[in-house]
Amino acid sequence: MILVFIILSLVVVAFLAHYNFWRPVKKCSLPRILMYHNTSNQVSSGMNITPELLEKQIQYLIQKQYTFLKISDLLSFTQITKHVVLTFDDGFVGNHT
Repeated sequence: MILVFIILSLVVVAFLAHYNFWRPVKKCSLPRILMYHNTSNQVSSGMNITPELLEKQIQYLIQKQYTFLKISDLLSFTQITKHVVLTFDDGFVGNHT
């Protein structure tokens, strides 16, 4: 019985850690900053993305009428609209092609 309780507790904790339903929902007018690590056809981790999937995500944002900004311009924008900033870290060659 204790083993069942422990297993159920672990399942609940895993669920709560993955689905953050207790966090408040952010308004669509607030900017979104999407961080990417690397673009590559050889996806080796959850932080890498294929160029095809990146293109699909960008097309989705365009379809939803997001405005793309540079991160330096983000603070000066006062319009209430949907803003998005894409960031790429580490300077991999795939990020520049």
